[in-house]
Amino acid sequence: MAGAYEHLRIEKERLINDRRKIDRKIPPVIRSNPRAHGQYLSDALAAATEQARTQPGAEDGRVILKLNYSGNLDFSKIKKHGVEFISQEGKTVCVVFASEQGLAEFADHLSKLGADRDGELSYRQILLALEGVGNWSREDRESWALKQFGLPITEVFILDVELWPHSFEHSPERLQIIQNFEQWLSAQTIRRVDRINRDSLLLYRLEVNQAQANLLLEHIYVRQVDLPPQSGITYQQMNVSLDSHAGEIPAPAPGASRICILDSGVSSNHPLLRSAFGAAECYIDGQGPEDDAGHGTAVAGIILYGNLEECVSTNRWQPEVWLFSGKVMTKSSDTDDEAIFDTKTIEQSLERAVAYFAGEQGCRIFNVSLGNENAPYAGRHIQGLAYTLDRLAREYNVLFVVSAGNFRGTETLPRTDWRSEYPEHLLADESRIIAPAPALNVLTVGALANHNATANEQRHGEREVDELSPATEDQPSPFTRHGPSLKGAFKPDLIAHGGNLASPMRREGEQWRKVDRRLGVLTLNHRFLGSTLFEDISGTSTLSR
Repeated sequence: MAGAYEHLRIEKERLINDRRKIDRKIPPVIRSNPRAHGQYLSDALAAATEQARTQPGAEDGRVILKLNYSGNLDFSKIKKHGVEFISQEGKTVCVVFASEQGLAEFADHLSKLGADRDGELSYRQILLALEGVGNWSREDRESWALKQFGLPITEVFILDVELWPHSFEHSPERLQIIQNFEQWLSAQTIRRVDRINRDSLLLYRLEVNQAQANLLLEHIYVRQVDLPPQSGITYQQMNVSLDSHAGEIPAPAPGASRICILDSGVSSNHPLLRSAFGAAECYIDGQGPEDDAGHGTAVAGIILYGNLEECVSTNRWQPEVWLFSGKVMTKSSDTDDEAIFDTKTIEQSLERAVAYFAGEQGCRIFNVSLGNENAPYAGRHIQGLAYTLDRLAREYNVLFVVSAGNFRGTETLPRTDWRSEYPEHLLADESRIIAPAPALNVLTVGALANHNATANEQRHGEREVDELSPATEDQPSPFTRHGPSLKGAFKPDLIAHGGNLASPMRREGEQWRKVDRRLGVLTLNHRFLGSTLFEDISGTSTLSR
């Protein structure tokens, strides 16, 4: 057509499809008497400022304030009132920094709230959302571990002291804070062991006595005082020779309970397992019943002995149950020693295994430590693996013990740092329990941390900060998952020690990485040889005892 009618020009019309803006307006906070509210906040600001100026480190005239608020607060605009946002602490508290000039501006704006010229006050809604102005207190600075265990009673001891990460790593403001704080440390004769200065972290490891520790708990620039990592699985616990267990370990009583492990198989010839081992079957075509991934053997060790650290220390090994093994998982070809299952056949494999071990071997308890990490429970009806176990539990009158599932993190969670986002990330949708954990007729088990010192922290902890854990002893493991199940049913049913993880602290931008060496639960190594009877693993699969 263009050749026949060259005078005609056909142009493609430009598509007009402007991006629609989503209205994300924050619902306003309504105050019946803004003037009285402004006066209340002014009085609170004056009292908090006076208190802050008595704290160690406040000699330069700058203060740190704690603002309580309701609703949502737009932190990007709070600087318009003279204060600078430093950190969000929980859902209703933010911490701000203020100079002398900023304090005067903040006080001036509060005095105008509800006055004749109130309408000229920019970002008035931020002030209305405030519930109170206070100080970051000693109680706020005490970590969970410090609240639980208190300060050490030795003459001198080590503390990890985190300062507010004001400004950026090499900014003049940050460098000034570092200089002032270290001059204060010198004046108090506090020895600096190590320091980490990153954009989002300013951390000191210090050697102190009781009096110096109490001063740090009042210091205005201190965000948190914590005990350093203290416990971990040691090299000596791992390095136990095969010869020391070459003798005969007694068998369980003939009438002892029979527990079947539906997993990656079990290394039945392990010297600490063989006296208690019954039958084994494989439900994967072309493979034998032996464990090539190690997961099933690790679970077997905990089922048989419980706390293996205690067994190693006392050298007491007394099996009290009989072990049976149904291999329904196999070693992944993509990763080292990870056990996986075929999603197309797993239900049939479980049905066959339960029919055999419950019907012919008399097993009444089954451990099933597997799950689909790509399908967190969405609150709908029970299906797939969970439905299968519920049905089998009723049909064969058996008990299934299952893990809540391990949360390994996603591309968006944690965003930057396991430590700073703990424990809030444990309540995210991404960390919900995974099938079969939502099943109603099973015991679902979650995890608690039992150690917090990695192999590197055990080696270098007195000299420098290396890897720090978000959780300390008896806090929820950073990888455990949360319920509830169908119609709000409580899950997990039980919790037990399952390990921990740590973040590398010295490399900027890598605090989302996980380090778990020596933070797990001591258990049995399927590749035992020489002095490699044991290994440590972390996860909710380790809780079957």
